[in-house]
Amino acid sequence: MTRDVGIPLRELAGKQSLLTGEAADTVLERIGPDQIDPGSTIVVDFAGVLGITPTFLRQLLGGLRQRCQGGPVPFSVRMLNVPTPASEKYSAVGRIYGMVLSQPSAGEWLLVEQGG
Repeated sequence: MTRDVGIPLRELAGKQSLLTGEAADTVLERIGPDQIDPGSTIVVDFAGVLGITPTFLRQLLGGLRQRCQGGPVPFSVRMLNVPTPASEKYSAVGRIYGMVLSQPSAGEWLLVEQGG
């Protein structure tokens, strides 16, 4: 059985401005090793964040992927209140990890591992 794991990005990053790769490292350091298990659905809430860079997304996905390695279900990340529309540059970041990016509604992204 899987469970959702929520990540309050604004709180963990400690700022609301443009989040870069350095902020992703900070967020990952603040997520405890027992907060995420391989069967978790990861929900990242961007409420209060003004923007993200592709580098931020790449480093965040990479760190989360490492923690979920070997899970019984395909790795997926649901992002809420994303401050920018999904675009090809963010889709390309997802493909690095074998994931497909969709935007089910305004401000929501879903990245799902394919073939997992």
